[in-house]
Amino acid sequence: MVLKYGEIYVHHNQNEELFTNGFWRFFGWETYVDKSSKILIMFTDKNELFDVNEYLLANDRESILIKIIESTLPVPDSFTNTTGEIGLYKQPININGIKKLCYGNIFINYGKFKTIKRIPSIFNCIYIKSNESSIEVFGIVRVVSAENTPRFIFAFESDFMSETNAIYFANWVLRGGEV
Repeated sequence: MVLKYGEIYVHHNQNEELFTNGFWRFFGWETYVDKSSKILIMFTDKNELFDVNEYLLANDRESILIKIIESTLPVPDSFTNTTGEIGLYKQPININGIKKLCYGNIFINYGKFKTIKRIPSIFNCIYIKSNESSIEVFGIVRVVSAENTPRFIFAFESDFMSETNAIYFANWVLRGGEV
């Protein structure tokens, strides 16, 4: 099991974004990333920052073999990878009436995870292998940042999905399915 880590930076274009998104963020509500906003990703092992849209256009779309299963949640209930294995959304647990996502092992070896302040988000998610509930294969967590430039950390198991598929899935989650 080889885990890879990265950071996601969202830059909302306040001149072109939908009025409703700016309005909801003004009141502290999270919104999906619209088409006028940029999503930038940096893998920790590469130290290279790149635009997700440019990356997905430059790489072969045929290599994106993840199939997303729609859901009523802000994030997908499940997806299948290139070999047909299923990644299932790990449900938050209820602690004193508050739903909390248990991060388990996927971020355990990411040094920043222990020191960085994490905050609640509709995009925070962990996915597990359907046949092995203890193996986490993908995760996104929001970290403290400005509302107009939210930041996230993410992790994925490289044996379960390729970098291109991980980028595609992260983009899908943040944009609410509009890729």
